[in-house]
Amino acid sequence: MATKATAGSGTIIKWNGTTVGEVISLSGGRTRNPVEILSVATTNNTKERCPGSINSGRVNIKMFYDGADSSTYNTMNSDYHSGVSRSLTVEANDATTSTWTGNGIIMGLTVAEFGGPDDPNVVTMSVAMSGLFAFAVTGDYGHLGYGDLLYGS
Repeated sequence: MATKATAGSGTIIKWNGTTVGEVISLSGGRTRNPVEILSVATTNNTKERCPGSINSGRVNIKMFYDGADSSTYNTMNSDYHSGVSRSLTVEANDATTSTWTGNGIIMGLTVAEFGGPDDPNVVTMSVAMSGLFAFAVTGDYGHLGYGDLLYGS
């Protein structure tokens, strides 16, 4: 996707397999809440903790968006209103082909911020992830930067 971006990282976002923008900023995280138990075998009357379920969290994306392709935004907007789960892919701009892919529901989507005739449009979206967010690398692995933000890859 060619954008008029001058400050983008080159990392792209795909929604349901279609390129929708170039990353300006990206953040996210997941959590695990422990399950507390008090065993009858405990001699000191203290609670024990074991791993609970994982909350896949949210991915927050601010991106340059090519406003010339309104169908892409309209698809994301339609998915936002219907609450349908779709595939989200973050494709890093590095010496390898490295991607993070998972399914999620758009929980927040801004109307495009229009800068001017020669300025890129900016869209912010928040995606609640569901299940695993898979990381894949083809080629030599280097420090990708976003891996630490997206689930400690």
